[in-house]
Amino acid sequence: RLIGKNGTKGYEHRFVMEEKLGRPLLKGETVHHVNGDKLDNRPENLELWLNQPSGQRAQEKSHCPTCTCFISYS
Repeated sequence: RLIGKNGTKGYEHRFVMEEKLGRPLLKGETVHHVNGDKLDNRPENLELWLNQPSGQRAQEKSHCPTCTCFISYS
């Protein structure tokens, strides 16, 4: 397993998503494994989820009427 930017082990999926996004994950953002295999941390198997108020794919949530912020995350 990779060691994440914060020095902790076991968070490879978070590290991979941060690399994919080009930024650290924000509070309230989680990483979901599309195929359910938590050991499969390929970028194409990871989705960014927002946990507010419940789990939702980031690309399905817009914060303004013309939002395109999350389109390229999956």
